[in-house]
Amino acid sequence: MVNRESQPDRLHESKEKGYEVRDANVSRILIYGLGLVALIMILGAVASGVLYKNMVWFSDATPPPPQFQAGQDQLPPTPRIEVQGPRDLREFREAEQKQLDSYGWIDKDRGLVRIPIERAMENAAREGLQGTQPAQGNGK
Repeated sequence: MVNRESQPDRLHESKEKGYEVRDANVSRILIYGLGLVALIMILGAVASGVLYKNMVWFSDATPPPPQFQAGQDQLPPTPRIEVQGPRDLREFREAEQKQLDSYGWIDKDRGLVRIPIERAMENAAREGLQGTQPAQGNGK
């Protein structure tokens, strides 16, 4: 506890001398300082050990994991990210349009062919659609 009666004397003495006359607890400051230095040294040693261990682990002498070895061009599983989405979509639609506008076999064994849409519409307009019956009125 602080002795309240001696405080005015110390205050008066401090004013006369121009500086604080009470001393700081030097031993406590030294203990905290040394503890802080020791803690920093311990943490530095631990960090150095971890860093050294990782350097040995990832050194050039250690071969890379199998998935990262050179010469392997293995694609990731599907679905993959579209790197160039607009270009891929444009190419896909061009291929579809080319297929819709050209002749080709659907099933050669059964004799099914693919004809352009315009040609199919002309045939349908000229000959009618097969398999459809004209609508029958109810007589009203």
